[in-house]
Amino acid sequence: MGADVGQSTEAYADRLSELAGWIGDDHAAFGTDINGLATNAILSSYAEVRKVVEHWQRQKMPEARVRKLAIGNYGR
Repeated sequence: MGADVGQSTEAYADRLSELAGWIGDDHAAFGTDINGLATNAILSSYAEVRKVVEHWQRQKMPEARVRKLAIGNYGR
């Protein structure tokens, strides 16, 4: 992951998409730590997760890919 991953929700979205490109869409998912120990996490609430999804939608990411990365892989 790039050093900029914690700079904005857009940077997080871009790096997660890049990671999925490297390891495959079936193997990447959100890692929020919203209820964990991270004190400086870029995703500080679940509203921030929605911002990541909206960024992908603005970029015209296919819906099936958004679903996998946003919830499908975690749910599986």
